[in-house]
Amino acid sequence: MGSTHRNRRQAATIVMMVAACSLFLMNGCAGGGGMVKHPGDRYPALEFMVATATSAESMEDAETRARAALAAQIRSRIQSVVADESSQVSRGDDVEFESSTRSVIRQEAAFDHMELFHVDEESRRRAGGRYHAAVYLKRSEARRVLRDDYIVAAERMQREASSLSAVSDHDLPGFAARYGEAQTAWDILHARALEMRAVAGTFPVDYTRLRDQWLQVERERHRRIDGLELAVVVLPCIPSGDPLNHNALREKMMQALDAMGLVVRGRDCSSGQYLLEIQPRFWHRGMAGVVTRLTFAGQLRDCLTGDRWEFNMDDYAWVAEGARAEDAVRKVQELVTAESLRPALAGALQGRLPLR
Repeated sequence: MGSTHRNRRQAATIVMMVAACSLFLMNGCAGGGGMVKHPGDRYPALEFMVATATSAESMEDAETRARAALAAQIRSRIQSVVADESSQVSRGDDVEFESSTRSVIRQEAAFDHMELFHVDEESRRRAGGRYHAAVYLKRSEARRVLRDDYIVAAERMQREASSLSAVSDHDLPGFAARYGEAQTAWDILHARALEMRAVAGTFPVDYTRLRDQWLQVERERHRRIDGLELAVVVLPCIPSGDPLNHNALREKMMQALDAMGLVVRGRDCSSGQYLLEIQPRFWHRGMAGVVTRLTFAGQLRDCLTGDRWEFNMDDYAWVAEGARAEDAVRKVQELVTAESLRPALAGALQGRLPLR
């Protein structure tokens, strides 16, 4: 009799355990390693973006990793949009637009609205000795926030672009200064538009019109620097005595400036509208071997007015190592190419010339 009673209690206990396990699985709980419904099933791709991650350390770490994965997913999508858009824009007059789209990729298409990332509470679990988490973004919510950002950027870009028409053809430095402001405004607007396309699925309704307005600004910039004549001279090194091939360096600088649309003639003001004087600067360090760092400084002179503008290029440096200073200098010179000089020269000169 006692044995029969115990058997009935055991059977009842088994039934309760089965029922509990069934309820556990139906609810999608997995605290002890059971199956969990994938967050993608709850978040359709047309309405959400979702990323998951795990961590052996903590739930907070898993959530951080999921946020990073979702941000990377958005960056990848933005880069894909950039590639698609660039391929659809014809070359020729629009080549600078393609250049500006590539600059977005170089900036890794940062996404600034991490507050739009939400943790999926149902995904938070510990299984197999690891913490699991999912993070999602609601596309409709992102569309509203990004649209507000875009409107502010569009107003600024239109204001800056319109101001360029008031600058005299003879005031190239004035145009360069305003073009710099307009370029910054366009880069911001372009980034906001790309975010909307990548996250919300569509470009803003007026984006094509504003892109055309920016392309017109680029055409005006080309018109103003087209055929601009520049004289270039490479000054003695600092410190003096370093074995630098000045003619080879000048040739590379001419190639870089030519790629920016400038015509390089001669070595003094009788040959051009502007005179560019470049001075190489070396730093040597080391005992057993020598590490050499090369950068440049200089000035741009307006040959008509005599105005001078000094600059340095410390943000760009070429570094090499050798057994002797002569060896290191030779290696540094090999690193200095027209391609590496172009962004350095553009950055140094764009305060006075409208270069990109």
